[in-house]
Amino acid sequence: MCATTVAGETLTKVSDSQSLRIESIEREQLPDEIKHNIPEWCESFQTCGNLVRVDCNASLDGIERYFARDTGALLMNCGGRCLNPQADDPLDCKACPPTEWERCSAPVP
Repeated sequence: MCATTVAGETLTKVSDSQSLRIESIEREQLPDEIKHNIPEWCESFQTCGNLVRVDCNASLDGIERYFARDTGALLMNCGGRCLNPQADDPLDCKACPPTEWERCSAPVP
């Protein structure tokens, strides 16, 4: 194992040969720190390792946010927000999805 930093948060990473799985979860399973930072209308929540992906209709230009599961810290804003990103905001669309999320594999049906 080693660690990497995303938006100032240190995330533990498994070795490249070890695959992480994306898992769907319910809103109730989200840490309070995350629940309080997303709109009520967001309906899709996934985890992979220490990352949480919140999809608020990103395919229809809605927001998509990535959080650190253990701290609730926002790591990156993605989705429709990237149509007009804030150049001076390090959390706006700089790495969508975050590199650590790209190492995750889809759930087995």
